[in-house]
Amino acid sequence: MRFQEHVKRTHTRKSIHLPCAGISFYTLELSAKHRIYPIVAMNSGAYQDEVVYALEKTGTEAIIIGDVFKYMDYYQTICEVFPELKTKKALDSKRTLKHIISISTDKKPGTFTFRELQSSGPVLDAQMKPDDPAVIIQSSGSTGEPKSVVLSHGNVVSAAYQSFSTMRLRHSNIVLASLPLYHSFGYLCVEANNTLNGLTTVFTSASPKPSEIIEMIERHRVTTLHGTPTTFFDILCCPDFGQRNLSCVENATIGATTLHPSVIENVINKLHLKELMLGYGLTETSGACSYADGKAFRGYAPFPGTKFRIAKANNDVIVDGSGIQGELQIRGPTLFLEYLNDEKKTREAFTDDGWFRTGDLGYLNKHGLFEICGRTSDLIIKGGVNIFPVEVEKVLLEHPAIAEAHVLGVFDERFGEEICAWIKLRPDTWLSAGSVIRYCAGKLQNIKIPKHVVFASGFPRTNVGKVSKKLLREAFEKHSV
Repeated sequence: MRFQEHVKRTHTRKSIHLPCAGISFYTLELSAKHRIYPIVAMNSGAYQDEVVYALEKTGTEAIIIGDVFKYMDYYQTICEVFPELKTKKALDSKRTLKHIISISTDKKPGTFTFRELQSSGPVLDAQMKPDDPAVIIQSSGSTGEPKSVVLSHGNVVSAAYQSFSTMRLRHSNIVLASLPLYHSFGYLCVEANNTLNGLTTVFTSASPKPSEIIEMIERHRVTTLHGTPTTFFDILCCPDFGQRNLSCVENATIGATTLHPSVIENVINKLHLKELMLGYGLTETSGACSYADGKAFRGYAPFPGTKFRIAKANNDVIVDGSGIQGELQIRGPTLFLEYLNDEKKTREAFTDDGWFRTGDLGYLNKHGLFEICGRTSDLIIKGGVNIFPVEVEKVLLEHPAIAEAHVLGVFDERFGEEICAWIKLRPDTWLSAGSVIRYCAGKLQNIKIPKHVVFASGFPRTNVGKVSKKLLREAFEKHSV
């Protein structure tokens, strides 16, 4: 109802700015009110085997495809899976997929155009309940095949309204959307949040360059930015940054990761931000479920209605007291419905009393807030000593020449595991492995100093954009043999 009331007030105002067009709130509301089937958010860069897996896992009946994107020809990819498509008027397949809707400017054999779909007949208003599935998002699958996370309409609405109020946004905000919409951050914290709360969204082209992002901020007078640390790093390092008027930007949100205070301070000062929020969440929590004040970081507070607790990993015994590390567990209105068609994994994800096991390590600090230490699966055990990668990463990121640092454990005959640091340097800087190791001396306990240092210009990422430590480990082991 809040969205429909907002439509009445602002029906002529632009809801979405695309690189070539704009869509009003009224048009958006007409489209949204008729949607009853859940959306499957698919990676726009998915290869054929990933497409097949997602279609079969989710039982998708209709797919919407666009034109060529980067190296991807969507229609050709679908034709490789369904070779009969080019020779028939409609798809005749034993799979669940029956309809292909193309938003391309050219009609493709075996597809419907979006305009044909709109004029195909009357559409009934959708009758939806809060627990009905709204969207299926593929998890990163860093330890195996992706899990299909099912979020309800209640999850999406709760996440949108919690994000809006917690981040202290206004209905007049103009938000830049440069994040992929198949990811929970982009879909929920940006697109769903903006749409349900009536904010204007400015979409960049797919995979935009920093110069395009800066140009669109200036042209559309963007007030709010959401992004990863890489997004902000690229903006600040772009030659166009000092040539554009970006005084319109008021606030920003960065997805939680290893961030040194100097990085946060740099973003705030160079963009002259009034507010910077740091968000923490997972796909299973409908995106961000907690926040921290970037200007005065003291820890993460859960969104209203969401509860956190710390438990000993693997046995669910609750940790009582501050400073004691354990697994972060969560309850709240944004917790997902299920892993699609996987009762076993769904059951394993929750404790007997209904708390979600995040797989993230954290602790309650002296302020009564939570701090995140990393994934339980990333924990390094060197000679029986537990080492959290984030401890080492924070020290490395204090070095003025280091732009990114990712620390992981690799096999070691003596200790079981040794510490390996993968590093990306800032432009026009140089370091040696030896200088990095010497830099860590005195800042870290000897046992926590990396033995191996690898420099890279970029890092392999999962299908949702997270750095894959699994692939980094495999690359190190391959070249160290």
